[in-house]
Amino acid sequence: MRFIKLMILASIVWSSATASAEQWGVIAGTGSYMGDRHAGVALTTESQRHNVEFTFGHTPGILGEDVKQLNLKYVYSPFRSSYRGVATNWIGIGTMVSHCLCDETFYESPSQYPESNYYDETEFRFGLVLSSMIQWKNFEAYFDWTLLDQIAIAAVNNSEYAKQVKDIWAGGFGLRYFF
Repeated sequence: MRFIKLMILASIVWSSATASAEQWGVIAGTGSYMGDRHAGVALTTESQRHNVEFTFGHTPGILGEDVKQLNLKYVYSPFRSSYRGVATNWIGIGTMVSHCLCDETFYESPSQYPESNYYDETEFRFGLVLSSMIQWKNFEAYFDWTLLDQIAIAAVNNSEYAKQVKDIWAGGFGLRYFF
């Protein structure tokens, strides 16, 4: 049932975004809690300040099984500029939701915390995204930093875990090709 709700939400976002879309394309990337590898479709509006992505992610051999997930990401890029055919956006902000196509809803975390017995929700995960990109012609390379909701909560409740930024944020990068 949750999967159906996610698909309905994705359809609403997708159809409303395509109404004013200038470009749509394909995407391939890695990291940022979207899967070790993820691929899908991307859409940018006429102003090229709004970007929506719907991807399928895969992470092999984590938590004893291959994890497959569906991802929906939205990024707003207020500082987009171009010079001699190269467009850049040094900072964009957005959000993401990930739906795990797993058998289990919760997984026990490794005992990397001061105590063990932490459990992470894996069916739905939400996050804050910071993004940078550079575009030349129809190709776009991007870099994302993502903060998941459950990791932010763990960091607040567990000062030993939150001492380093690398423990809270996850980076990822990828390529988009717009048609």
